[in-house]
Amino acid sequence: MPPPEWHARFALQMLEIAAVQKNAWVACHAVLRAFEEVIDAYCAQDGLHFHDDYPVEAWKKRTEWLHSSRPDLLQDWNRLSSLCAQVAAGQHDAVLQMLAITRNRLDKL
Repeated sequence: MPPPEWHARFALQMLEIAAVQKNAWVACHAVLRAFEEVIDAYCAQDGLHFHDDYPVEAWKKRTEWLHSSRPDLLQDWNRLSSLCAQVAAGQHDAVLQMLAITRNRLDKL
């Protein structure tokens, strides 16, 4: 099982990709992937690991863990999802908010 630091490093790399991306939709996807790694870093702190599961099953387990253990992270994930919808609707500046939310969580690890 990778340690939390591994997930944090991967999240940071994805944020760096997102920050320089000219295509807002690609940046949005990179931020979502970064936040997934942030979630997995917090899970790893609790001795949990979901990457061995199929993606649908992994997300089911992550969501259950978020509901029971980290509703604050779940709130951030829901906010990112809402901002992603704004990006899809053409509000490309929403990516900046997504970056800020994810960086904030990464800084708290």
